[in-house]
Amino acid sequence: MNRMMQGVRRFLREDEGAAIAEYGLLLAIVAVGLIAILTAFRNDIATWWNGMRENITAQPTAADPSSLPSATP
Repeated sequence: MNRMMQGVRRFLREDEGAAIAEYGLLLAIVAVGLIAILTAFRNDIATWWNGMRENITAQPTAADPSSLPSATP
């Protein structure tokens, strides 16, 4: 019992607990800000993402041979 009380007293004297709480608060603020930004720009992000997806999955078109650079310098 005495060892447990000593551990509790040592924990209360150390300021590392306050630093952890500050980091937790900072993380919560960043998370709320990120959620707010994603919510505000939801449609723009979806449009951009779908455009990128379509560009990646689009079938390549055959190039006109006359538009290609010549092989001889």
